[in-house]
Amino acid sequence: ALVGKQIGGDILADKKTYLSLLAIEKSREAYFKICSISNQEEKVNKMLELYTETGVKLETEILMKSYYEKATQDLEDLDIPEETKKPLSNLFGYLFERAF
Repeated sequence: ALVGKQIGGDILADKKTYLSLLAIEKSREAYFKICSISNQEEKVNKMLELYTETGVKLETEILMKSYYEKATQDLEDLDIPEETKKPLSNLFGYLFERAF
């Protein structure tokens, strides 16, 4: 809701996201069983549970943090004025901190 997206929209659309691909790797049968659920709310809730239970949510959060830290460090290493870096730094923070 905060970013103008439907909660669980990617799940309901069966989009292949990083989370879903990891979930398929770790629990293929459970993933596709959940995909076949017709009740939208139940499908989203079960998939979110699977993401947590299989550890893919945590794994994704760790990867996101590492990319954020690398991008922040790379930006800091650039030899350009701080006021030029600020908009990118703000964007990095927004993308990292936003609620999903």
